[in-house]
Amino acid sequence: MELATVVLIVGILVAIAVPVYLTAQSKAQDRAVESTLRNALSASHEYLLNSSSGFPGSTSSTASALSSLESSIVFATSISQVENHVDVVNTSNGGVCLATLSPSGHYFAIFYSISSTTFYGPGSTAYSPTSPPDCATMSPTQQSAGW
Repeated sequence: MELATVVLIVGILVAIAVPVYLTAQSKAQDRAVESTLRNALSASHEYLLNSSSGFPGSTSSTASALSSLESSIVFATSISQVENHVDVVNTSNGGVCLATLSPSGHYFAIFYSISSTTFYGPGSTAYSPTSPPDCATMSPTQQSAGW
């Protein structure tokens, strides 16, 4: 009887601990992705400070230029769930849109332009590899101070 009681108590503790652990793991994955995007944003700042003509016209040229400044991040033109992988979505409106997918399944995006506020797209499942975030629609109603 005592053994059954101990097993029951351990089972209850495990039932409580596992969801808490999974939630914490998901949040940690999201924060890691946000950190990677902030580092990518720093590379974007550096590029614009050193360039008189703004970002290159094509996403692949922008990805290549940013890669040369921040070698620890893989800048590409397709969204992937690979660690330290940032997608250069577009370079419209004189700025750059950077997006990435967290292993938790949430997409994050940043739009940066020298002539406007930096907008941070919230972690959401609204984006997908076939429908990346449209940074042109980011507005001040989104979190402009960061995540």
